[in-house]
Amino acid sequence: MRIRTQSIITMVLFGLVLVIAASSAITTGRQVEKAGQQEKMAWNIALAASELSYLSNDYLIYRESQQLKRWQSRVASFSAQVAGLRVDSPEQQALVLNIQANQQRLEEVFNSVASAVGNPSQIQRTALDSGFLQVSWSRMAVQTQSLVSDASRLSRLIHDQAARSKQINMIVILTMITIFGAYFLIHYLVVHRRLNSIATLQAGTAVIGAGDLDFTIEERRNDEIGDLARAFNRMTANLKAVTASKADLEREIAERKRAEEALRESENHLRIVADFPYDCEYWRGRDERFLYMSPSCERITGYTRQEFIEDPALYFRIIHPDDRERVAKHLRDDKIDLRNCSLEFRITCRDGMERWISHVCQPVLGVNGEFLGRRASDRDVTERRRTEEVLRETHKKLQEHAARLEAANKELESFGYSVSHDLRSPLRAIGGFSRMILDEQGGSFDTETLRKFNIVQENVGKMGRLIDDLLRLSRLGRAGMSRLKLDMASMVREVLNEIRLSEPERNFAVEIGELPKADGDPVMIRQLMVNLLSNAVKFTRRRQGARIIVGSYETPAENVYFVKDNGIGFDMKYRDKLFGVFQRLVRESDFEGTGVGLAIVQRIVLRHGGRIWAEGKIQEGAAFYFTLPRMEQARSDKGLSG
Repeated sequence: MRIRTQSIITMVLFGLVLVIAASSAITTGRQVEKAGQQEKMAWNIALAASELSYLSNDYLIYRESQQLKRWQSRVASFSAQVAGLRVDSPEQQALVLNIQANQQRLEEVFNSVASAVGNPSQIQRTALDSGFLQVSWSRMAVQTQSLVSDASRLSRLIHDQAARSKQINMIVILTMITIFGAYFLIHYLVVHRRLNSIATLQAGTAVIGAGDLDFTIEERRNDEIGDLARAFNRMTANLKAVTASKADLEREIAERKRAEEALRESENHLRIVADFPYDCEYWRGRDERFLYMSPSCERITGYTRQEFIEDPALYFRIIHPDDRERVAKHLRDDKIDLRNCSLEFRITCRDGMERWISHVCQPVLGVNGEFLGRRASDRDVTERRRTEEVLRETHKKLQEHAARLEAANKELESFGYSVSHDLRSPLRAIGGFSRMILDEQGGSFDTETLRKFNIVQENVGKMGRLIDDLLRLSRLGRAGMSRLKLDMASMVREVLNEIRLSEPERNFAVEIGELPKADGDPVMIRQLMVNLLSNAVKFTRRRQGARIIVGSYETPAENVYFVKDNGIGFDMKYRDKLFGVFQRLVRESDFEGTGVGLAIVQRIVLRHGGRIWAEGKIQEGAAFYFTLPRMEQARSDKGLSG
């Protein structure tokens, strides 16, 4: 219901109730006032009746005219009082009629007595007739008593009526107070509800005002506040739509600005890319005219791009005469062949300098695939051509030098093989004949002679071992390789068993870790392990609790194997000498050897495409590491080499 309608209905109902209550209050008030007046008049009538009884008795006793006048005056006043009574109920009306009848009878009796007393003759008779007076007095007493009784009863009835009217008036007043209280309570509840609705509306408007356009004011009232809430919701929806449209418009404007900025930036980038390349970039149209020429053409040719654009034939004129026909054929063919093309030619610059140009071009096609010319790039490769020429000359010289080195190495290997082989015969003769002399005549030699012959025999043995090592080293450079799958762990155990058999007096501990299989030449790899393990056994000879560790670890490209010992070790500053021929870091008198063993190891590792290095510390031991390609890598390398 509308607030205005509610207010009108409330005001009308309250007004009606108020008018009715006020009218009732006024009516009952008047009735109470009237009842009070009538009660007073009835009470006065009762007093007046008593007074008439007194006056009638006084007149009968004294019979004076003064008492008569007083009685007559009082009777007139009594009659006026009785005539002034206005009663409503039938019982009251009956009492008033009785009072009037008794008044008339009292007047009749008193008038008859007064008339008898006023006539002397009659007075005398009356005085003589005491019975008449007694009867008259009795009759007046009866009428007077009736008047007093009826007046008192009428007074009581009017009093009761006044009390009822007062009670009704009090009820009306209480009813009015209750109506006022109910009105104010209802008005408070209605106002409180409206205030709550207004507070809800105010809170909602605050949320909406804060920017939350998705907020909806919940108001189910069907009055002006509900209309206002719904109007706010419609306004919020419209504002949201307008804001969304504005936001979309602003977003579109921002995106367009970003797009324009990106376009400007892209155009700037394209301009920079197009105008500041290192090479000479150009676009030649179908009519042989230059649609674009980068400024870098001036750095390469000495001519500005404007000169090329205005005179397209200038490009052909600066080409070296020996290369023009080839370039002309290229320019003719590129109109037919839509593939990318490239060639190199020479040009003559503005300053007369000759430059080599690397030319690359590709077709430019339109949206529909139509040929629009060629996009080309010319790079100054003069320095590269000069460098290539120098490299070709250098390569030629290196090839010649390599051929000479290869021939020299072959001659050196042949010489070493021949020398080693030719030294065996005289060395064998020296050893044999010295052994024969010792066997045949050794008993007659003195101690010094025997010592010298023993030195000869010892050195012959050393020389034989040295010749064997040199022959082995020489053969490594010439021998072919047969790559097989090798069980490295089994090979290490076999070599160690052979060493233990050759040196049964030696006591050393060996720890063999996990050794992955390898691809390699079994003879060479076995020789490698023999040399490394023999060295480890030899250089731990003086160590109590000698210990040798053979192990490995993997890297992404290769397997790394190592042999470690706790022998005499070496100084790391001499590690580069370890793998040289005849290089020894210990005295021959302390540890035997030819100084070729580690050189053989290095040659074997290098032949397999691996690496070798050593680590050590004096009196703490040494460790030798070497790498072999993994089996799949070795097969790949073998396939590539094949």
